[in-house]
Amino acid sequence: DSSQRFPVDCVLPILHGSLGEDGATQGLLEMLNVPYIGAGVLGCAVSMEKTMTT
Repeated sequence: DSSQRFPVDCVLPILHGSLGEDGATQGLLEMLNVPYIGAGVLGCAVSMEKTMTT
C-alpha cells in the first residue's frame, strides 16, 4: 500500500527554484522534526535575496 508511512533518517533536499531554494522546504522539514542536510531556513532565505548577499 503506497499510503503507508516509512521512517526517514535524513533528507537531502536537492531542489532548484523558488520553493526549493528559499527555505520553504527546510521550514517544512523543521516543523515536522525531520532532520535534513544543508543550509537552514534563514540561510536559504537570505541567499535568495540577491540584494542582501552583495
